[in-house]
Amino acid sequence: RTSGGAAGIQNSAVVFAGANPSVTTTTEELNQSAAVITAAAWAAGGSLSTSRRSMHGGQCGLQDAGLAVGGFLGPPGRTGASEEYDGSSWTSGGTAPTKSSRGLAGIQTAAIEFGGLPSGPASTNTSSVYDGSSWTSAPTLNNSRGYTPTGGGTSTATIAMGGYAVPGDNYVTVTEYFNGSAWTAQAG
Repeated sequence: RTSGGAAGIQNSAVVFAGANPSVTTTTEELNQSAAVITAAAWAAGGSLSTSRRSMHGGQCGLQDAGLAVGGFLGPPGRTGASEEYDGSSWTSGGTAPTKSSRGLAGIQTAAIEFGGLPSGPASTNTSSVYDGSSWTSAPTLNNSRGYTPTGGGTSTATIAMGGYAVPGDNYVTVTEYFNGSAWTAQAG
């Protein structure tokens, strides 16, 4: 029902974690060949070490080099755990400083997370980068945003869109770009 994250490209993807109805560690992989005229098939993959849902926005990486970050454990808490997928199994990565609802972009060994809910019901403008083993602070966004802002790109050429700011209950409509050293709000 509520998938935790997904990574990959159109014909080779992985989806993992979520809630159905309770949080899970399940992983499924999609493989589709352009040379075959049959439907693609989902197959079981390795299980995450930590059951969770509502992980950082969309997750990132590829089917054989995915990255799962943060999320809700179900009552009572959240996790900042990162796990890396090699196409068959998950291994622990560095612990992210913000535990849930972050935007995420990049690849398994070079990712950026931004916005989100650090530990309670308030949005943040912080961001951090991942080098494949640990997370470090990065420049702050110009606008706080929570509840999974949408992101895309690489860890040094990122776009952050949308999100839901709390408290205040309003949608963030500002788009920002990250160039590896600063976030810049975009007009229009």
